[in-house]
Amino acid sequence: MGRKSTKDIQNNIVAEARSRLQTCYSAERGQRELAIEDLKFAQVEGYQWGDREKKRDRPRFEVNKVAASVNQVIGDYRQNKISVKVRAAGGDATADIADTYNGLIRNIENTSNAKNAYDSAFDLLANSGFGAWRVTTKYNGYDFNQDVCIEPIRNALTKVWLDPMSTDENKRTAMYGFVLKNMSRDEAMKKWPKARISDLNVPITQLDTEAGCFDVQIDKVTIAEYWRKIPIKRTIVQLSDGRVMGLDKMGELLDELEMNGITVVNERDVDDFKVEMYLVSGLDVLEGPQEWAGKYIPIIPVYGYNYYVDAKHYYHGLVRPAKDSQRVYNYALSANIEAVALSPKDPYWITPAQAKGFEPQFSNFNVENRPFMFFNHDPDNMGPPKRTGAPSVQSALVQTMQQAEMDMQAVTGRFAANMQQNPSNESGRAILAQQQQGDMATQTLTDNMVKAIQFTGEVLVDVLPKLYDAERQVRVIKEDGEDEFVLLNSTMIDTQTGQPVIMNDLSQGQYDVMADAGPSYQSKRTEAVNALTTLAAQDPEMAAISSDLIAKNLDFPFSNELTERLRKRMIGSGIIEPNEKEQEEMAANQPQPDPMAILQQQLLVERERLTNQQMQANIQATMSNANNFDAASQEKMAKVEKTMMDTQKVLMDMQKIMQDIASSKTDQTNTEADTLNKLKEATTQTMKEGEALMVSGEGMEVREDQLDLIEGQISEQ
Repeated sequence: MGRKSTKDIQNNIVAEARSRLQTCYSAERGQRELAIEDLKFAQVEGYQWGDREKKRDRPRFEVNKVAASVNQVIGDYRQNKISVKVRAAGGDATADIADTYNGLIRNIENTSNAKNAYDSAFDLLANSGFGAWRVTTKYNGYDFNQDVCIEPIRNALTKVWLDPMSTDENKRTAMYGFVLKNMSRDEAMKKWPKARISDLNVPITQLDTEAGCFDVQIDKVTIAEYWRKIPIKRTIVQLSDGRVMGLDKMGELLDELEMNGITVVNERDVDDFKVEMYLVSGLDVLEGPQEWAGKYIPIIPVYGYNYYVDAKHYYHGLVRPAKDSQRVYNYALSANIEAVALSPKDPYWITPAQAKGFEPQFSNFNVENRPFMFFNHDPDNMGPPKRTGAPSVQSALVQTMQQAEMDMQAVTGRFAANMQQNPSNESGRAILAQQQQGDMATQTLTDNMVKAIQFTGEVLVDVLPKLYDAERQVRVIKEDGEDEFVLLNSTMIDTQTGQPVIMNDLSQGQYDVMADAGPSYQSKRTEAVNALTTLAAQDPEMAAISSDLIAKNLDFPFSNELTERLRKRMIGSGIIEPNEKEQEEMAANQPQPDPMAILQQQLLVERERLTNQQMQANIQATMSNANNFDAASQEKMAKVEKTMMDTQKVLMDMQKIMQDIASSKTDQTNTEADTLNKLKEATTQTMKEGEALMVSGEGMEVREDQLDLIEGQISEQ
């Protein structure tokens, strides 16, 4: 069987989208129409009277008490902040990475102005029972990095349609969904000149004729983002550095991983979904498929009071239960005003005799403020003119209005105490009880918003590791509003193991998400100041150790400067330890020495170093000379010994000669003289050599003195 052509695939996608949109439309059309009516009833003036009543020529007054109750709930919601908190749940998850997630999500909410999306959805939720927003991506400037953002869907009642078979609170398990868009037909034809532009927001049986259905205008065409999940098998691998990623993702990073010595240690197949989006008209695929990195369809719905009855989903906001009471109130008010308007005024009853001559006075009585009035005495009607009383307004209408107002309070849960009113002069305890009762009645709406924002956090935690998977510097925002930059996915070598380690890897471990509706950080600051101030007033020591915290949380200009001054004083007093930034500032503020003094110190050190080197060299030279002197001394001592022996031999020879001369019997005068001269010369030479050797002996004593001096210098060093 041959492969399907691109055109056949597109035709199948369009047919699938049309069929699924019709399924959504059929399942929820009734609820959406009621929700739209609720929204108009509360927020569009004049809409609280039906068409039949509008045709009657009767007074139709409208005092919109329902809108006041709804707006009160919306105001209460906006006073609190719903915050997302990511926690480490398992695997190699760490608290530091969880904090990075929290800072990233705060930054995403800040840069995309997510509060507008949340507030817009809650406004619809309170009025109609349904709202929505979306998570999307966009490229950051002129690079190839994608940023995640949260966007509002303003008209979610007619634009968002999700899988009706998914009964999850926020449609986590939805297999498909739609976001409809209206644009002019001319604009659509210019943008997609080769496509067949046909309206999609109509029942499937009327697509071919492009007949209007609901929220369709003649000069506009409705196209749709068609999101769908496709079940797939995905192979995941566990790497030697502990990370777990898809095998397809690993293929893209294989060379880099091998260079860093990272290998696969385990793998298995898992059931997963691939999420993709097509932009379709009623007849053609205009764009797509565009694959979404996460496993959820990134459309976040939120429902009000909702129930499943007979497999059908029913939901509403605050308005629907109060509509009948509001209509009764408007009717009773209008009837009461009509009765008063049609009732005759209370006139003066007067006889002609009493009015004779004073007719101008009585005719202008209702427009002139006279201090006194004249009349004629009439014996037939004693006394002045009198009023008999006008017909009274029907008390039943007033009671009906009062009852209708009480009914509206009961069904909306917003009592007079919640509206900052105390008509019955009730006690403070009773007012507090009514306020708590009203808050409990509308807590469901706030709680459902918490669940929807929590699901938003789950979508972000799911998609962020897949989009921020390369080395990248990102901004994170702390809870107190301060920001810092964090480098994601940077590679470092572990000094203990020698293995590469990925720092700030968002895919490391598993994380879960929780959300909580509590006071905003500003409210917490106010509470902190009140508590610390109270404690400081009671305990002087508490004031001494908490003054910087009080100043830090005060909301006025120069509070940061005051905090810095207090911390410097407290650090100097040893009350608190400086943080890292303060330590750097303290080091930078240390007095710098004179450059000439630094140079002189360097020269002194260098001179000492050279002196030490010269001294060591002298010591080594002296020791070498001493060793050489020892050899020479030994040689001279040998000569001394030889000379002494020679001298002794000469003396012995002289003695022998003297003996021979004394015993000689012949007169040998000349011979004796020669012999004596030779002896004298030999003795003189011997003495000279002896003196020279003695001098050398004195040199030996000098050498010993030098060695003593050298040993003393070595001891000093």
